[in-house]
Amino acid sequence: MSLVPWGIWASSGGGGVPAFLSSAPLWLDASDSATITQSDGSVSQWNNKGTLENFVQDSGSLQPLTGSATINGLNAIQFSADIMGASTASDWAFLNNGETYFFAIVLRTPTDKFVNFATQSASAGVGAQFLLGNYYTFFRIFRGVGGSYINVDLGDGAVGTSAIIYSGLSDADSATASEKAQLRINDGSASTNSNNVSPSTSDPGYAFRIGLEDSDLLGDLGEVIIVSGEDATETNRQLVENYLNAKWSVF
Repeated sequence: MSLVPWGIWASSGGGGVPAFLSSAPLWLDASDSATITQSDGSVSQWNNKGTLENFVQDSGSLQPLTGSATINGLNAIQFSADIMGASTASDWAFLNNGETYFFAIVLRTPTDKFVNFATQSASAGVGAQFLLGNYYTFFRIFRGVGGSYINVDLGDGAVGTSAIIYSGLSDADSATASEKAQLRINDGSASTNSNNVSPSTSDPGYAFRIGLEDSDLLGDLGEVIIVSGEDATETNRQLVENYLNAKWSVF
């Protein structure tokens, strides 16, 4: 299957890219070959089109693959117990310190597998975790206070041969606990959390990464976006969802 550059697809009537994405903290786009450093298909660096660090993996045994999987004819990064991540934990403190943000991820996972996006994997620490797939589908913000965290859990995720857009919104200033964090699959209704824990100003356990050493992860990843601050509105989350769906033809 030939790969279709997104820029060409968009200019031919596919839709546009939201302007605020260039100032987002994270924007990883597997369809943009210029952002991928690879050798024989093994990816050692995936450049962030947003404002924070690029994602790297120096160990060949943990490098995901490019050029071996597609979603809607566009290149996807194939993870198979692989890990990529940034290196500066303090850059990602906004995920747990109360700043408003949303994330959106295009991912295809087979049955009984999942992909872990996190700055912390244990509730006793500080950070955030998006665990997406069949075993679990949840969005957790760890506050580091008595093991407490904000949690949105969708239970068993919808997985299989089709890609999914997972998106979540964190708004610590929301008036009600149930609206402080939301998670949804594709354009479905949002699931919300039922607890309320004060934000932590500490740095997360580690810099944001895709995959963890203790996670069995497998999946094809198309795009990862995190938008924070003034741009992190529900209206903009929907714009990103629409952009990703038009591009990757998810639902």
